[in-house]
Amino acid sequence: MIAIFSVTSLIGYRLTGPIPDVFEGARHAALGRLGYTPAYAFHVLIREIRPHNKTLIELPEKLFLDIFILYYIYLLVKLAQKKITLLEAGFMAYFSQLVLGSTFRIWYPMWLIPFAALNLNSRTYWRTFLFSITAELSILMYYILWRWILRKWDWGINGPLREHWEYWLIMTWLTVPWTFGIPILGTWLRRRKDRQTFDDTLRV
Repeated sequence: MIAIFSVTSLIGYRLTGPIPDVFEGARHAALGRLGYTPAYAFHVLIREIRPHNKTLIELPEKLFLDIFILYYIYLLVKLAQKKITLLEAGFMAYFSQLVLGSTFRIWYPMWLIPFAALNLNSRTYWRTFLFSITAELSILMYYILWRWILRKWDWGINGPLREHWEYWLIMTWLTVPWTFGIPILGTWLRRRKDRQTFDDTLRV
């Protein structure tokens, strides 16, 4: 299986371009890109408060990456102890990567769908469903809320935040809580009522 996966991956990468360039692009996409995540929200906030402290500005991405690594190890231990299945571990690993990663795009949640479909319960269903909805609707906030309302809003331009009234800071802090908060908080609230039923069955 490892050999088949390796050969198939190399062929796929080779079809998209020269191997060194493709791998460099994949590395940059995984580790170098920033935007639209909780880590990036703190990044732009710190950048406004302490613009010359590069170490402090880059701290959120590094901290969130460390948290993800620890959580990934935790999932591996739970998997080795057979307390969770491979599908459960895969879903939670990818879900946590979306939340703790340094970059996010609106199509990323669709990769949760195969894990959810193969291990369908209320936990996987609601996280996938809500994440898909909030990610898709966030595009309306970026392209409509800012361009039609906030960009020329007098309170923003001349208000107490006028020195910081710029697209990336304002829209990041408006859309990140929306995109990530609803899937996490909504699932938590529904799970509080009956945790075992929520985890083991599909209750829409």
